[in-house]
Amino acid sequence: MRSHFSSIIALPFLAWNFSLVIAASWGFNDASISVHGKKVGVGGGVKEKLIENKSLPEPISLGESDTLKIILTVNKDKKASRPHQAFLLLREPESNLDTSFPLTVKESGKGKVELVLRS
Repeated sequence: MRSHFSSIIALPFLAWNFSLVIAASWGFNDASISVHGKKVGVGGGVKEKLIENKSLPEPISLGESDTLKIILTVNKDKKASRPHQAFLLLREPESNLDTSFPLTVKESGKGKVELVLRS
């Protein structure tokens, strides 16, 4: 069974649905999203660059034992910065159900979240 999710990354006063709604001075750069299956070899899976204020070309599908990983650098006033809170919000578009996961963000602004789906 495969699920299709659109995603939102929530930063302080910031909601991102692959088209960013920015409040004040928060943003991100150097961002990527990747999805890899348990038995996928090198070069397999999906990897997309994430660009602030730009949607992905198409939704990303997640399988029962896939790993979703998002890496980014959080910016405040165009300088790498660590927010008080940062979350990934996954939303299933048909039912509009969603859930959130905290991003780990270092003082340098480098952040990541990794989700391992289990069947």
